[in-house]
Amino acid sequence: MAAPPPSRGPWPRVTRGPAPSHASLYDPRGPPQTLGQQVMAQADYLNNVYRTTQKFQLQREEQIAKETFRKHLQGMFQTLLQSHYSSFDVKDVRLQCYGSLNNGFGLANCDMDLLLLLPANLDFINRVNEATNSTTEAAEDDRKFEVALLLEKALLDSGIGARLLTKTRVPILRVCEKPSETLLENLRQYCKQSEEAATPTPVRPTKDDMPAPPEMTLSDITTAISELSTEDDAASIRLPDSPTKNKQLAIEFVGDCGIQCDINFTNFVAVHNTRLLRTYCTYDSRVAQVGTFVKLWAKTRDINTPYLGTLSSYGYTLMVLHYLMNVVDPPVIPNLQQLAYSADSWATKPVQKFEDKFDIRFLSNMEQLQKFKAMQRVNRQSTGHLLRGFFWYYSAQQGFHWTQSVISIRTPRGIMTKAVKGWTEAKWSAQNKNVRQRYLLAIEDPFEVDHNVGRVVGHNGIVAIRGEFRRAWHIISTVGDPYAPRGGPIEDLLQPAEARGDLLRKDQDFHRDKMRKMKQEAEARQKQALQDSVSTTTPEQPIDQGQLLLNAVMGYPTGTTNGMSN
Repeated sequence: MAAPPPSRGPWPRVTRGPAPSHASLYDPRGPPQTLGQQVMAQADYLNNVYRTTQKFQLQREEQIAKETFRKHLQGMFQTLLQSHYSSFDVKDVRLQCYGSLNNGFGLANCDMDLLLLLPANLDFINRVNEATNSTTEAAEDDRKFEVALLLEKALLDSGIGARLLTKTRVPILRVCEKPSETLLENLRQYCKQSEEAATPTPVRPTKDDMPAPPEMTLSDITTAISELSTEDDAASIRLPDSPTKNKQLAIEFVGDCGIQCDINFTNFVAVHNTRLLRTYCTYDSRVAQVGTFVKLWAKTRDINTPYLGTLSSYGYTLMVLHYLMNVVDPPVIPNLQQLAYSADSWATKPVQKFEDKFDIRFLSNMEQLQKFKAMQRVNRQSTGHLLRGFFWYYSAQQGFHWTQSVISIRTPRGIMTKAVKGWTEAKWSAQNKNVRQRYLLAIEDPFEVDHNVGRVVGHNGIVAIRGEFRRAWHIISTVGDPYAPRGGPIEDLLQPAEARGDLLRKDQDFHRDKMRKMKQEAEARQKQALQDSVSTTTPEQPIDQGQLLLNAVMGYPTGTTNGMSN
C-alpha cells in the first residue's frame, strides 16, 4: 500500500500547540513516526473514533419497540384481509423483517424493512413492472397492488401514516407510527388524489386519424417562416400558474413520526440476502463493526440517500464484504457462496433455484463454518486497521477500479468487469423519459445477479462518493505523518457534511438542458434549410411542405420527390 515516506532525520524542535479536539484519540505532538509506527497510529486513531460511535449502535430496547409495532401491523393486516378474502387462514398472512434491523448491520433509529407474505392459494399475479409504471395498470391488473392500496387506506383511517410508492423498483408501502395531524391529513388527501387519478385515459388519435397537410405556395411558406420569430418570443413569455392547479402536498416523513417502516410485497429474495449478511456477521464480529462504521460515515457525509442519487446502505455493506473477503490478507471472511457451490459440485441433480431464477445457495451451517474457520489462517488486524485499509482501497489509484470493475461477492476474487456483465451503457425506461439503470457504480447483488445495487448513482452521485473516500483517506493519512501540518487530523472524519440536495435531479436537469439545446440546434438547421429551399423555388409552383423539408434536410435538389425528378 502507498504511504507517506519515513522520517529522514531529526525533527526540528517546535513549540507545542494546543491539544487537538481528538486529543484523547491520538496526540500527534510527539516525535516523528516510522512507516510502521505511522500505520499503527492511524489504526489506533480509527479504533478510538470507532469507540465514539457506540452510542449510534442499535440497542435492544429499540429492537423490542420495533418488534412490538411489527406485531401490531401484522394483526391489523390479518383482520383486514380476512374480511376481504375469507378463503385462507389468517396465520398465512405474515410480516417478515429483513434488512439492517435483522442482518447484523443495524444502527440506532434505522428504518424497519418488512415483507408481506400472503397465502399462495389467493393466486395473486406478480406484475411488478406494470405496477411500477402506472397506478392505473396496477389497480386493474395486479391483485397484490390492490392489497397494497387497501392497506394504505386502512392505515390512514386508523391514524397511522402511510404512502404507497409506485415509482420505486418494486411497490413499497411506507409507514410511520405517529404522524402529526398535518402530515396525516396531507397523506389522506394524497391517497384520495391517487385514487381519482387512477382512471382510464382517453384514447389519443393516431397518425392515420390526422388530416393530410395542406399544399402551400411560396408566399404561404415565406409568411409562415417570417412568423416563427414572433412565435418563439411568445413561447418565452411565462404565464401565471393556473388557479385550479393543485399545490404539492408535504407528505415526507420528517421530524418525530415514531417508528418508520417500508413494507414490500414482492421482494422475497431480500429475505435470503438478510440471512447471508447475518451469517457473515456471525462468522467474525469485526464484520459488523466495520460495516456499521462505514454506514454511519456515509450517512454523516450525506452520501447514503438512494432516492437523491447516492448509494444505499446495502451497497456500502457489499463494498465492505468485498474488501474483507478479497482484499485483506489473510481474509477476514470466506466466500460463503463459493463454499456452497463447491459442496454441490458432485451433485447429480440440477440446482433448484428460488422462484426458478435465483441461486440462493450459501454455506450457513455454523458447525461446518467453525470447522472451516479452524483450518484457515487467522487475521488478527484490529477494526481500526481494517478501516484504514478499506478507505485506502476505495480511494487510491492502485485500489478499486471504479470505471471498469463490478463488485461481485459471489465470484472468486470478488471482481468482474462491466464489459463482461454488459453494464457499460445506461438503460432508459420504456417511455424514454428517464434512466432506469446506471452503471457508473457497479455492485452486483449476490443472488439477483442482473440487479445493480448502485443503479441509482448518477454523475453527481459518483463524484460525491469518490470525493468522500478521498477526503476520508486524506484525513487518515495525516495521522502520524511527520511531514503533515502539526495538530493531528486536519478535520473530524465524522464531521457532518452540508446537505447535497437532489443529485439525481441535478443529473436530470443537466440531461434535459442538453437535449433542449440539441433540439434547438436541430430546429435551427431545419429552419435554415427550409429558407434555403424556398429561395430556389419558383413562385408559381405549389409546394408540398413535408416534401420540401425532407429535400432540405436530406440534401435532395428542389423540385424532386425523394431525390427523383418530378
